[in-house]
This record gives sequence, C-alpha cells and structure tokens, in this order.
Amino acid sequence: MAIKQDPTHPGRFIASYGKRHPITRQTHSLRRVGITSKAEAKRIHSDLVVLVNDRIREKLVPTWEATIEGLSTNQRARSLSEKTIEDYALSLRAHTLPTWKGRLIDSINTEEIRTLIQVRLADRHPNTRRNLHKFIRSAFECAVERGDLQRNPSPRLSFRAPYKIKGVL
Repeated sequence: MAIKQDPTHPGRFIASYGKRHPITRQTHSLRRVGITSKAEAKRIHSDLVVLVNDRIREKLVPTWEATIEGLSTNQRARSLSEKTIEDYALSLRAHTLPTWKGRLIDSINTEEIRTLIQVRLADRHPNTRRNLHKFIRSAFECAVERGDLQRNPSPRLSFRAPYKIKGVL
C-alpha cells in the first residue's frame, strides 16, 4: 500500500501492503517497520506484495494432498468401487507425494509430470507408468471440474511394452 516515514523514529521508514481476498473479501496485510533507507523500503515493499499474493493464493488453490482427497471424494460420488479408489490414492501417494508434498496444484507443470513419469519411474514397467499417468491426469481433471485449475497440465505420453511373447510352441 505505502512506504511512509516512521513518525516515532525520524529517518526510518514503514513499508506495508494489503489486499482483499477475491472471494471472502477478507483483508490480508503485512507491515515492516524500522527500515533504514527508502531504497530498502521499496525492496521490502515489493517483497511484501509477493508474500501477500502468495498468502491469498494459498487460500484459493488446494495442495496436491487435498487434490488427491478431492479425487477420492469425486470417485465415490461417481460410484466407483472402493478398491479402484484405494488403488488411485495409494499409487498417487506412493509415487508423487515424495516430490509434490505441500505443493499447490497450480505450481505443478507439464514438464514436472513428464519428468516424474519418464525419468524417476524409468525402471518401472511401462504399464505402471501408464497407470500413474492415468491417475495423475484423473486427479488434475477433477481439479479442473471443481474450478481449482483452468487447464489440465498432464502431458500426452505414449508407452510401449518392451516386448511381447508371441508363442511358445
């Protein structure tokens, strides 16, 4: 909002920034006092703008863990079997939580998904990678349906089985 001279301490500055949440209209603001120069106050003010915007974004956009839970809820509403729901959640937690735990879903991009599937799971069978890709795509589709994301960041990937056994005799 402003950079002002501190009235109680001459030669010092106060930097503050506030913004309303777009849905709840609740104010989020930060303030720093005792800044020694105007240039430093400007730098701190720009940092405050980023911090307040991040704080508001955290309230709007769910984390990856919440998205997995939302997928399970959505699948129950669609009357999928409990075994299917458990398989989706278990696979997503096992393969993605070490990397994406605590991340907001709008910060996960296409390249990160591609890297996870093709590089980190390179030693796995193509069917395992295909299934994980299907599960991730499903989780992001659920987030798009709920309005948490504008588009699904899942890449288009193709998987080939290494070989097929034709016949024995």
